[in-house]
Amino acid sequence: MSNEKQQTAVEWLISKVNKQSWGDFRIDIPNEIIEQAKEMEKLQMILFACDVHMDIKKDRVKSLMELVEEMYNKTYGGNK
Repeated sequence: MSNEKQQTAVEWLISKVNKQSWGDFRIDIPNEIIEQAKEMEKLQMILFACDVHMDIKKDRVKSLMELVEEMYNKTYGGNK
C-alpha cells in the first residue's frame, strides 16, 4: 500500500464545486461544512470496513470482492 495521500470523494467534489462560477454567481462552501462532510465520509468508510470485516468472519466461502460489493450495495444502494 502506498504512503501517498489520496484525495477523498468529498475533497474531489469540493475542488470541482469551488472552481465553478456562473456569471457573477460563485459557489464557496464554508470550511466548517467541508470539514463536517470529510468527517462524515471518514466515519462512513470506517463503519463500512468494520461491517465488511464482520461479514468476512461469518462467511468465508465468498471472495472478499463479492462480500465488499454486496456490503457496498446494501449500505449505499449500489448503482443509484
